[in-house]
Amino acid sequence: MDGLKPSLRLLFFTRFSILVALAATVLVPFAASAKPELIGSLLVLEDPWQLFNITWASLTVAVFVLVSFRLTQVNAAARFPDYKASLEEIAASRAAQSVPPEPIIPRRVGATRELAHIADASVPPASPANSGWRYRWLLLALIGLTLPIVCVYHTSQDLSAAWTDGLLSPGALGALAVLGGTIVALLLLAVLLVSQQLLLDPKAVSCDLLPFELWPWFERLKQIHLGKLNDLMRKVACRMEVFGPGYTQRAPDTGEVLLAPGHSQSALWLGILLGAYLASYHGLLSGRNLPAESGPFSALFFYLLLLLLLHGLLTGLAFFLDYYRVPVLLTVIVLSVFSSSVFDTEHVYELKPAYNERIADKSPPPLPDLELTTLFDDWHPPRRTLVVVSAAGGGIQAAAWTTQVLAGLDELYGPEFTRSIGMVSGVSGGSVGTMYYMASGDWTATGAPFTRDSRRRMIESAEASSLEATGWGIVYPDFMRSFVPWLVPRNVDRGWAIEQSWLGRMGVDHRLRDWIPAIRNHQMPIPVFNAVLAETGQRLIISPVLKKKQDTWSASDPCEFFNLYPGDESNLRATTAARLSATFPYVSPISRGDGGDAGDGTLKDYHVADGGYAENEGILTVLDWMNQLVKHYDDPDKRPFDRILVIRIQPFSVQSRPAPADPNKGWTYDVLGPLDTLQNVRSASQAERNDFDLNLLAKSKDSCPTESDNPNQIEIIWTKFMFHPEPGYITPFSWHLTTSQKNEIHEAWRDVVQDWKRANRPRKSELATIRNHRTEDSPLATVDLYFPHAIRRGGPPATAQPSAAAARE
Repeated sequence: MDGLKPSLRLLFFTRFSILVALAATVLVPFAASAKPELIGSLLVLEDPWQLFNITWASLTVAVFVLVSFRLTQVNAAARFPDYKASLEEIAASRAAQSVPPEPIIPRRVGATRELAHIADASVPPASPANSGWRYRWLLLALIGLTLPIVCVYHTSQDLSAAWTDGLLSPGALGALAVLGGTIVALLLLAVLLVSQQLLLDPKAVSCDLLPFELWPWFERLKQIHLGKLNDLMRKVACRMEVFGPGYTQRAPDTGEVLLAPGHSQSALWLGILLGAYLASYHGLLSGRNLPAESGPFSALFFYLLLLLLLHGLLTGLAFFLDYYRVPVLLTVIVLSVFSSSVFDTEHVYELKPAYNERIADKSPPPLPDLELTTLFDDWHPPRRTLVVVSAAGGGIQAAAWTTQVLAGLDELYGPEFTRSIGMVSGVSGGSVGTMYYMASGDWTATGAPFTRDSRRRMIESAEASSLEATGWGIVYPDFMRSFVPWLVPRNVDRGWAIEQSWLGRMGVDHRLRDWIPAIRNHQMPIPVFNAVLAETGQRLIISPVLKKKQDTWSASDPCEFFNLYPGDESNLRATTAARLSATFPYVSPISRGDGGDAGDGTLKDYHVADGGYAENEGILTVLDWMNQLVKHYDDPDKRPFDRILVIRIQPFSVQSRPAPADPNKGWTYDVLGPLDTLQNVRSASQAERNDFDLNLLAKSKDSCPTESDNPNQIEIIWTKFMFHPEPGYITPFSWHLTTSQKNEIHEAWRDVVQDWKRANRPRKSELATIRNHRTEDSPLATVDLYFPHAIRRGGPPATAQPSAAAARE
């Protein structure tokens, strides 16, 4: 019990080292187990090189954790008087009881070694083998290899082609990756040790921070010591005395002021780390060479790099501020707020970005916007079915399912069906899928917009992960902006990085207004990206087509982007529109435009958030715009379409029966309950509301019982394409799909198309409505059938009965 008090004090002084060690070992695996839909896919690595880099990065984090713990342990007694007093009490008590002194490198925290370091920083260890590291090697392996081993386990359950297409087995590749990463970590350790022996004054060096220090080869390096850095360190030591005890010491022979044990080493290694960090920002991991899903750097690698940076920051602040009893986290928050106020570190998106020179050789002026009510005036007979698509949100699964459904429908029914699509309204992940759909089609030609290859590339692009770019954005521009904002361009952040990864896959720097000619010629659907204004809570409609041009609008009305920024004020990228609609919490930042003052003294650069906050399916915009069109064409003879087919793409399945309750969650549901609720309302409550809204629109305008009483009657048909996976499928809410999750999306579409079905699939076909409204004369010609989801204004005819074909469906 004598050592309990100083031990607890030491645990407090080293709390951030301990927390980082836990974050590097148990946090991600625990989170992946508790919420696999959010974190689980991070542990599945797409390439052996990713495992290699995670291994050496994790071991490097472990080395710095052990170094900082030992550094604080050595100098805590000199800096904190109460800790020193408790150690002296223990030493005096043992002396009075004639207790033999402990070994110089004890197994637990003791007073003898700590007080010895106060008097002489160069006290040698008990044996040439640096016996203190006998126990720290175990901690190094535990902290450094836990995460790579967990990744090996999860990856083995879901192997990508990079693991299976090589000459070696996946097990051999995994073993080589972990072994290679361990060797690289040891080489990095050797680099740190060589720099210490060559550059630092031995009097200011703590001789047990790193292993191998007393090996003869490393000892001989001291004989070629480069002393130019010593003068600088002495000057620094003289300046460091103002920060209180624990940073400096007096040389026992000359009385010269030196840095306290380990501080010079820590400063040197921190300089090496920051130099490598800044060099990688402009080199291998620069914005010109962003990491990709199949590249060597996974999102988990950037998580470890962030831990390493936070560890150096927080442990350094803790050692300094604990002396003054100032809270560390509060200080970081205050500094962040101060930096944000002085340097305006808000996240912004570009309203008028320059065209990407690598994939565009022109910079045309923005075209004037189109209006919805005049767009279809020249859509002449023969009458066509107006197809309207709503693409619901839900992360990368929504993007992948949206492109899978649209590509599949194009393959099934050909260009006539695709050219009948008048609008695609997307939200969040559905907007990302909409972006790829628009960017992949050849809408200017008169033939088929898509080929087999373009459909395949579109689906693969939508399925590709964006988390690697997000991780780069967090670790580099976003982290640097918090402390040295002048080093980072104002518009470069993790949202910018996501857009750059999308641009690289699309190959063309599309602007929304670039699509206006094809939309005007009825060759291309109207893309609508639904977002939310954070300040007002209004829906923000981002589309090259305006429902109505207006200068002002009520706070309860949806705001249209090109009414907010008309004419030459903006020339928005398609990737920016999709990113603003898909501002998934913390993956991409809530941003505002970089336009500034509106000119009349008012600010209109609102912050834009994910469209799912208001309505996750995009159906509200569909209903609003359809209602506007039907009212505009009040004369059926002048109406360019005679029916409306609403296709609802829903990436989450609604269970036929409610799931059972999940009791006995305790405090975990206090933490995770809001996330579960957010996840489930997307596929239940919002689906119920949208079903009701569709029915209400179909029946509310005119309730006359016959067509003669209601000449403006229009047929509205709607169908759902809902994702139905196998039992046990884990729905990913992150922006990374594993190989098995991609395959499940493809299999779910095959179930929709093919006659056979897996046992768990519901016995119905989402294609029923389209099949029964398609004849040889027209891709979607009218037939007198009544379906569960086919609704006429005023309700279906009283005599309508399902045909045999419809009954079978």
